Order: sequence, then C-alpha cells, then structure tokens
Amino acid sequence: MAIDIQRITVNDLDKPLILQILKLQNSVWPADKNIDHQYETYIHINTARPDLNALTAHEGTTLVGYAEAFSRVISYGEEQHQIGCLADVCVLPQRQGQGIGKAIVNAAFNLIETGEFQVFLFQTGVPEFYLKLGAVLIDHQFINTKAAQPEKNPWWDQHVMIYPASFNWFDGVVDLNGEAF
Repeated sequence: MAIDIQRITVNDLDKPLILQILKLQNSVWPADKNIDHQYETYIHINTARPDLNALTAHEGTTLVGYAEAFSRVISYGEEQHQIGCLADVCVLPQRQGQGIGKAIVNAAFNLIETGEFQVFLFQTGVPEFYLKLGAVLIDHQFINTKAAQPEKNPWWDQHVMIYPASFNWFDGVVDLNGEAF
C-alpha cells in the first residue's frame, strides 16, 4: 500500500487525528502524561502557531509518520529574522528505515521551494539522516531571552542543524525568542 503524505493546517486538525498523532509520538517518545493532558498541551501549543503545517504520512487509515513545520522570529543582535522550524519528526517504530521519514521531511523541506520559508532550523539526535537530505550541522550559541535562565542552551538534543546547507546562517549568538522545538 502506498504512503499518502498530507499537509494539514492547524485549523483543519481534528481531535481523532490529534489523538493518532499523540499515539504515534508516544510510540517513539514514551510520555508519563495521560492522553487527555497531552491533547490539551498539543492544542495549547499549536493554536499559538497559526501557520502550523502538520505533515502526516498515512498508510490506509494508519498514521505512520508525522512532522511539524512552522515559523518563528529569531533575533540575531538587533535584527529579527523569520525562519522555518522543523519539529516532532517521527515514524512508527516498526516502519522506520523504510523511507517514510525521508518522504515526510522532504515534504517539509519542499516548503522552501514554494517560498514559504528560506531556511529550516531544527535539533536532532540523528544528524546523519538529515545530512543525507542536504542539511548541515551548525555550532552556534543559542539563547532564549524569554526563559528564566536566558543564557542556558535551550536545545535538548545535541545536534542543531539547518536546511538547506547553502543558507548563509548568522554568525554569533542567536536568540530563539521562545522555547526550543
């Protein structure tokens, strides 16, 4: 059966699909919170992202992959720049290694081709996967001036990357202006 990749806006996400997304995420990153709490958190976070692109990969009625693409204004010195953010890329564990992750990430990266973003910024524990897709590791200091400890590195994964590798990334301290994603 073929994999169907769809781009869904935040306004078109319904509760059954969100529950499927949460179930998929829990299969990849087990959570201690109950599903009702996770649902409320998902709604809270993503309604604050009116430009959210939920990228879903379905095989029939089964959700086998998911990723999010949205914009964020970051600061570099006195300048502000709108960038694309890639987050929550996941594939059903028993379907990993079958090209689903590549297809869904490429669908997100294609938003650059349509002119919606110039660059994607993201963190990952599997940089080799993204290097094959044309991303590059960056080694910059990131801060979050909206946090209680603004100078603390806001990322939780070890590797921070951008796509495309050809983008002329900023040199110096970058303020995420919010929590990592």
